Amino acid sequence: MEDKKVLFSYTVTRNSDGSVDVADNSAAHVGAEAITSDKIYEDIEAVAKLVDLKRTSDAAFAAAYNGVAKFYQDVAAQQAANKQ
Repeated sequence: MEDKKVLFSYTVTRNSDGSVDVADNSAAHVGAEAITSDKIYEDIEAVAKLVDLKRTSDAAFAAAYNGVAKFYQDVAAQQAANKQ
């Protein structure tokens, strides 16, 4: 498996007045590219979409897992009832 390479890095600062500042932090990583504020905001939007997709995927997995577990629980209960 290939080592991960930092493409770019930035910091997001939320202030007490509700404002948000972003700053390029790529210089802290060898080989990372500088990034503009506009590109940082675009990346934050892309990350938000990935987080939303991950939440949806996790919820679907949990629902499917719980459905299968419930099915086998019901089958086991019915088998136990039939043995009595």
